[in-house]
Amino acid sequence: MFTQLNGFKSVLTTSNLLKSTFPSLISNWLTVPKIMLNAAFLYFISKLKFHPKPKPISKNTYMSPKQHYTRHIRTRFK
Repeated sequence: MFTQLNGFKSVLTTSNLLKSTFPSLISNWLTVPKIMLNAAFLYFISKLKFHPKPKPISKNTYMSPKQHYTRHIRTRFK
């Protein structure tokens, strides 16, 4: 197995670190709205039915007690 890494060398400064970190933070932050927009398109435009997530079959399935931040922007489809 062989791995090769390519890139440009730059000095690690605060400004270079911010320039490289900021785009990835923005793309991660915009992922959920993109998913919600596609879901709205499928539901309202394509008239696909909404199927809620089923209850886990196994009692050993871990369920996080924490609510995701998207619960504020979710709509209950019926």
